[in-house]
Amino acid sequence: MSSGRIYEFNPQVYPTRLWVAKYSDVSFDEIDKDFYALDERNERIDFKVASEEPDANIYATTYPVSNKESGWRGCLVLLNRKDMPLSTVAHESSHCTDWLFEQLGVESGTTFDNGEARAYYLEWVFNRIYEVKQGKVK
Repeated sequence: MSSGRIYEFNPQVYPTRLWVAKYSDVSFDEIDKDFYALDERNERIDFKVASEEPDANIYATTYPVSNKESGWRGCLVLLNRKDMPLSTVAHESSHCTDWLFEQLGVESGTTFDNGEARAYYLEWVFNRIYEVKQGKVK
């Protein structure tokens, strides 16, 4: 990783990674150096070309990415503002969960009776984002 604080998390049971960073701790150039963006066909494209620098008025942004060094694909969540509410952590966790399950081709999990796998992954993502937000990364 770059010199900035981009935290990488491995969910162990899913073939993906989650990266979380406070935008105040990492530059857009560092992100571009470490990641490709993923387009709608899941193909790697230049991050800076595909993405705009985060807007300071937006609490957080999630990007589907591929790490240039390891090749792992996953989501990068940038926490853009210190005053980000907890609801935004849930919102970004949902984006990450939707992306992963779309990549896995899993269309189930959207009902009460068959949503356990999605719920566990969403909870895991939520906890990782919250840890970074609170400065309590393990």
